[in-house]
Amino acid sequence: MRLTAETYQRIAQSQTRGFVSRGADFLESRFHSFISNRQIERSSLECTIKDSYDFTVENGRPSELLAVRIACAKLCFGSFFLNDIRYVALKEIVNQQLECLVLTDDDPIFSYILKYKADWTMDWFLQKHDYIWTIAASRQVIPQGAPEWLDGMGVIEKLFEVEERSTTLIPELGRRRFFELLERKAYDCLPVEAGEQARVLLTIGQFYDGYNCFNDPLRPRWYGVLNPDDMELTRWQIQKVYTPEQGN
Repeated sequence: MRLTAETYQRIAQSQTRGFVSRGADFLESRFHSFISNRQIERSSLECTIKDSYDFTVENGRPSELLAVRIACAKLCFGSFFLNDIRYVALKEIVNQQLECLVLTDDDPIFSYILKYKADWTMDWFLQKHDYIWTIAASRQVIPQGAPEWLDGMGVIEKLFEVEERSTTLIPELGRRRFFELLERKAYDCLPVEAGEQARVLLTIGQFYDGYNCFNDPLRPRWYGVLNPDDMELTRWQIQKVYTPEQGN
């Protein structure tokens, strides 16, 4: 049988599907409890494997092994960890792996994941939920001109006061830049009519569940809360995450 371009494409697609399935199997076996507790769908794992492989191709270093390693990091620290200034050191490790001619059994990405295991195994949003809720709700009842009223940066500073994750212990001088990164993403995703409180709530969400978590299928708590055609629904869905009886 003559190998046409169409036939070759079908073979390549079949091989890709096989790799994606095996990669998702690996994530499920290695991170079973995490995936179960966060209620992450199998389809989201498969998309993460595929996207991670595409990333290696785009960076001139196609590698199924490296793709799985990057997918592990995404699972633990969020799909957009490369844009999150908390993970500059991890980003540098990924860049070094992209430059390696030969990948060895030594896996510096997984070593990083293990080093900061306490940061991602605990659901810190739930752990700190009562404190978060108190701060978020107070902005609705305290007059904006009052000394006790907190702006967005003030909220983040309060969260830093009780922060326990090693990767988020950013030096005080860098906290403003960190806040502005998260706030800018929230502003980019919500129009003015959504209201300032909704943007602050999205900023808090990213503080705990990763940069751009509301566009991250690996973070189902937030994924899908944004509805650009219905701001009332969007505000309700964001608020629902924070409601003590329904926050999950």
